[in-house]
Amino acid sequence: MKLVTEMEHSNLYEVPLIQNDLRSEETIVHVVGALTQLSKVSGDIFSKIGAKCEDFQQKIYDVNRRVDVANLKIGALKEAKKATVVFSSAKYPGNEKYPDYETIFTGVDQKQLYSHPKHNITERAQEFNVKNLQGKLQFFNVKEKSKDRTVPNGLGSIPDNL
Repeated sequence: MKLVTEMEHSNLYEVPLIQNDLRSEETIVHVVGALTQLSKVSGDIFSKIGAKCEDFQQKIYDVNRRVDVANLKIGALKEAKKATVVFSSAKYPGNEKYPDYETIFTGVDQKQLYSHPKHNITERAQEFNVKNLQGKLQFFNVKEKSKDRTVPNGLGSIPDNL
């Protein structure tokens, strides 16, 4: 039995993030690459889930077939006029060992791994100056939520650390 560590699970699939300070042509190329990779990854995940569902449906079909055969045998025993003797080989039969659970995400095809696209862009990069840097600054107003300091009846005051 192989133990799978947290590290092995964290890198099964990769979908790249897109940086926010790229030029428009680079951004388009990276968005197309990320969406293509997301499509490959989601397709692989859904195909593995579909295959596992088909396996379970086959097992359910096999169990239902065994139940039908057992019902036919029970029906035949109901109609029998003779006494039936049943011999059991053990008090608690069924000492078989069941296989361990296997995850459906055991390995990733090499085609699922992401490689950054190579592209040639003819536009020159913007010159670095303070004006361009000021244009990229973003400010966000965050209002702090006031704490409810009312005292509930019968419970006493609220501790200061909450």
